[in-house]
Amino acid sequence: MVFERFFDETGGMQLVVHAPFGADICRAWALAMRKRFCVSFDFELQVTADDNGFILSLGPQHSFAIESLFPMLNQQNVRPLVEQ
Repeated sequence: MVFERFFDETGGMQLVVHAPFGADICRAWALAMRKRFCVSFDFELQVTADDNGFILSLGPQHSFAIESLFPMLNQQNVRPLVEQ
């Protein structure tokens, strides 16, 4: 699993998570991460997922340390986040 962050040509930030776990797992993971970001930033985000990972489209104002992404989901919070 690899986390990658970059700015696109419009100035928006893209967060790509490369994770070859299949579309079902990546989609659920992407939705849970999206929910965490929406709650944290009070801002709706777009997400897309496929067999090899997912992409979150963030704004340039969303600044965070990439290391902070790893503990965002855990066994206790992932199910409620996906269900929401």
